[in-house]
Amino acid sequence: MKLKVKKSRQISEGKKLTEASLDDEVKKAENQIDNDKVVSGNKGQIEMALDRALSTAERQKRTGGSNYTNIILIGGAGTGKTSAVRDWAAANGINLVLQNTSTMDETDLTGVVARSAEGNSTVKLRSDVLRGLNQPRSVLFLDEYNRGRSSVRGTLLTLINDHLIDTGTDEESNVPGLTGKYELKNMLFTVAAINPASGEYTTDELDPAEISRFRRVEVKTDKKHLLNILTKKFMKQAEQEGATDEDRDIIAGQIGLLKKLLSDKQFQFDNEEDERAGYQKFGRDYTPLSPRSLTNLIAATDGTKEDFLDLYNDYCNPMKKNTMDMILQDYEDVDDKANSVFKKRELSNEEKLDNFLG
Repeated sequence: MKLKVKKSRQISEGKKLTEASLDDEVKKAENQIDNDKVVSGNKGQIEMALDRALSTAERQKRTGGSNYTNIILIGGAGTGKTSAVRDWAAANGINLVLQNTSTMDETDLTGVVARSAEGNSTVKLRSDVLRGLNQPRSVLFLDEYNRGRSSVRGTLLTLINDHLIDTGTDEESNVPGLTGKYELKNMLFTVAAINPASGEYTTDELDPAEISRFRRVEVKTDKKHLLNILTKKFMKQAEQEGATDEDRDIIAGQIGLLKKLLSDKQFQFDNEEDERAGYQKFGRDYTPLSPRSLTNLIAATDGTKEDFLDLYNDYCNPMKKNTMDMILQDYEDVDDKANSVFKKRELSNEEKLDNFLG
């Protein structure tokens, strides 16, 4: 995509523009764009916990140990738990086997009984989970773990703790002396993600036997880390083959709004006290602003401040509307020059000059 740069407001109308002055203005614009980029900084608490678990698992494999540093991520909706785990897995060459525990039943783990190809006998088909975890460098990720049925979580305990699945058949056992137990030799460890067990979420309280299988990681809303995650998410959308220039204009504006909001000290997500007061005052019409609702709200805007504020007023926390207006009062919508965030190559000076003059 070509770098679009509007004529600088600092250049007065009628002033003769030389190639040298234009080159200076291009550099100023590009510097501003570079300053506006969000660059992923230090690793967040999730990534650091995953790094430690991976190091432990690999050492256990080398030394023949069987103590696995499983992790349970405890945090509110939209705090980036799933995105962080997926990105970490991709960066480290991990085969991530992701399961939504709330929709699982026992056959997802143990396999199902089916007719043989000849139709004269029954066979036990291995589960997709079993096949997935047989791949090298596999990590099991159990999302919404405390929304799963108790019978499923009971079956998962042996898998999480011992890396074994009860297939129910002798011929599939690869562990001497353990009938029907299949050992997952390529499985490194398990990550589970849950929302806090409180009145805000329809979740179950995990019992001590389950919790003892994991190292607890309390995931707080880190605005800087959330900004990094969301920026990468929206940038990825802009880089899709089917994305149009108009799509990229909108996404550039969405990223600009995210940066302004999440970098402002006045911007805060609703806490429990805000939510109680909001529900008491507005009832069902009250929608608290959480990291997930912010993400959805930004995705629904056309990238402009006016549209964002309209949507916020209609769908989110009316108690904080004045604060939101104040945060964005000096914010200027992202113009075309922000599209250079998505440029694929460096333009020549001649092309840059053409952009200014055109």
